[in-house]
Amino acid sequence: MEPSMTADCREVAISNDYEDFIIEYSLDPDIVEERLKPVCFEPVGARYGVFHQPRDAQNDKKYVDMYGYNYIPELFGLLDTTSVESAGVLKVRRQPYLNLYGRGVLIGFVDTGIDYQNPLFLNEDGTTRIFSIWDQADQTGNLPRDIYYGSEYTREMINEALRADDPLSIVPSTDTNGHGTFMAGIAAGNIDNQNDFTGVAPQADIIVVKLKEAKPYLKSLYGISQDRTCYASNDILMGIHYIYQVARREEKPLVLCLGVGSNSGDHTGRGVLSSYLDDYGDVVGNCTVIAAGNEGNRAHHFSGELEQVDEMISIEVRVGANEPGFFMEIWGTLPYLFSTSIISPTGQVIPRINAKVQPNREYNLTFEDTTIDIRYDIREPRTGDQLVFLRFKSPTEGIWTVNVYADTAGKQTINAWLPMEQLISPDTYFIRPQPDITITQPGNTDNTITVAAYNHTNGAIYISSSRGPTRDNRQEPTITAPGVEVFGP
Repeated sequence: MEPSMTADCREVAISNDYEDFIIEYSLDPDIVEERLKPVCFEPVGARYGVFHQPRDAQNDKKYVDMYGYNYIPELFGLLDTTSVESAGVLKVRRQPYLNLYGRGVLIGFVDTGIDYQNPLFLNEDGTTRIFSIWDQADQTGNLPRDIYYGSEYTREMINEALRADDPLSIVPSTDTNGHGTFMAGIAAGNIDNQNDFTGVAPQADIIVVKLKEAKPYLKSLYGISQDRTCYASNDILMGIHYIYQVARREEKPLVLCLGVGSNSGDHTGRGVLSSYLDDYGDVVGNCTVIAAGNEGNRAHHFSGELEQVDEMISIEVRVGANEPGFFMEIWGTLPYLFSTSIISPTGQVIPRINAKVQPNREYNLTFEDTTIDIRYDIREPRTGDQLVFLRFKSPTEGIWTVNVYADTAGKQTINAWLPMEQLISPDTYFIRPQPDITITQPGNTDNTITVAAYNHTNGAIYISSSRGPTRDNRQEPTITAPGVEVFGP
């Protein structure tokens, strides 16, 4: 299916006046044109597509009510980042018959961009080792092939910029955060004997996607403060798609590195990003490496069990001062159902809600000056499990209690997640957290390598490193690697 454009899609993709959606359309491609009537539509592989609709500023939940959270992009944050020797890289790389320096391999990064002028990414003759950069936030350059927003800068353009007195006048893409540059340096930076540094694959070609920030309406929809840096899953999906397509056209093996994560989603590897990565995981020559995250001791996961009808467990959340808002996802297990009630710090009660009678409801607590949006998805489409999505706006400081009741008999596990550390105040957390099942999405994907962190100076697992298993009890992470006091650009 070809991209559909009835407007200036470059503007639509970045404008807060348009909402973004992800759809799995492969069973019936005509559904996009006939039912959704998108202003702009971009197919992503054979299964998924990203489409845009004008935003109803009076009701940001209009399309949530229409399509459900399954279509709404999730928000992702950046994951935290002398150690190469400890990981055993140098020992393997020194073997004369292996020649494992990355030559002929593409290493792709979907992150905050790259400092292309850094010497760690230059050949000895001063030319770049970067194959291309797709800067989603820059609308001044050439569009990538079959993509309708951002600017693509090729190797030739980067080399021209490096020769110029003012490189940014030719290739204006920068990394003001530094996270993407750090990731690229650790994975593929040059050997720098003077500073006792080497990347793991110092002869690999580098391909970079600089993510644009999530639109303000999405932050508002999830109760995330506007000053927090985060990225939408539709842009991450498009970035992955871009890198895959380049690698396929160039017929080069690819290692895709992802340093973004989210506590949203099912934590079973069935979300859109996970499914898309899974599709390519079986392709010879493709490898995806994902950071597990640093949620192990952040108190953002709760777990409990129900068995008898009307049995109850209480999820207590300590909300810090000046918390502008947050969301919580509560997941059950197929085929059992549960319901919820909420008690505020001052004792106001939202009574037990029957999902079949009131699947969506908004409550305004007068004494608290707090708004709570409660949405039930009795059969979440990808997993078949029940999902309850709670959004708190201007929550009162103190202890909030969410009571979860069994509506059906049978042993079921209840898991709840708060947003990851960068998207919520450090003073907002579960009173009785569970450190397991804290790998951020899409690190729960099957056909990928999920990497946790250890301290290479003493051999201990990093206390904040996210832990497995997945919610459906598969073993993750795959391996650990140095992740404490790591030196890089």
